[in-house]
Amino acid sequence: MDVWRQRLDEDYHTEVITTAPNVTYQALKKHGKNKLVEIQKSSDWVPRHDVEEYREPMVKVLMVSQYEHETEISQIVRDCRGSIEKQMYTGDSVVLHVLLPLSEMLKDFYHRITSATHGYTTIEYEPAGYRVADLCKVDIQLNGHPVDVLSVIMDRARAPAIAKGLVATLKEKIPRRLFDIYIQAFIDGKSIGKERIKRYRQDVTAKCYGGDNTRKDKLLERQKGYLKKIQANAMERTWNGILLPQDALLSVLHIDQ
Repeated sequence: MDVWRQRLDEDYHTEVITTAPNVTYQALKKHGKNKLVEIQKSSDWVPRHDVEEYREPMVKVLMVSQYEHETEISQIVRDCRGSIEKQMYTGDSVVLHVLLPLSEMLKDFYHRITSATHGYTTIEYEPAGYRVADLCKVDIQLNGHPVDVLSVIMDRARAPAIAKGLVATLKEKIPRRLFDIYIQAFIDGKSIGKERIKRYRQDVTAKCYGGDNTRKDKLLERQKGYLKKIQANAMERTWNGILLPQDALLSVLHIDQ
């Protein structure tokens, strides 16, 4: 993806906004005529109290690699919530049949496998239906406003740690503004992590020496009103007044690396 974006930028001077790929999940609702609902994006999420079970798409993966890399591959499969269904040995090669969530395949499974095996692995995969999974939605809010493009659906067991890592990553990627930026992650309405990006601030009281504090208080109050006006104007040009660079949008792809 990075090479593709770089070529478009250098050859055609075209800036492309890319986000994390979506996976279609399923939710079996407790009530209603259409109990089976497809969740194609984070905004389609069905609350847990209305759902009997969530389902995620699976893929069958066929991998052929050198025998010496079997341990590394097995560890990566377990880290990605997969399971090795069958394995065979042919000479100095090993053939692995793996069952893996599609979301893990689209995220970083291929990159991790090729990096661990130095590129000496062939990978093929095909759809394998759906499997019941314990899923949750991690909501990201910037200054109290939800940002759907940064929200992500994932395995519940890993969600708290990943949510905290995502908040910390966004703090590094989002540039400072003339107002404070609060980044907060929620799971099922519960706050998991929070970070603050401090604003640029001018010392408007620098020329006030001693005497009564009335003058200082007036200057500080005027500065507060000015910052509120800046934030209101910025809302029209950016995401809730906050500039989201490309690296911030792509951070959901690397939150658990």
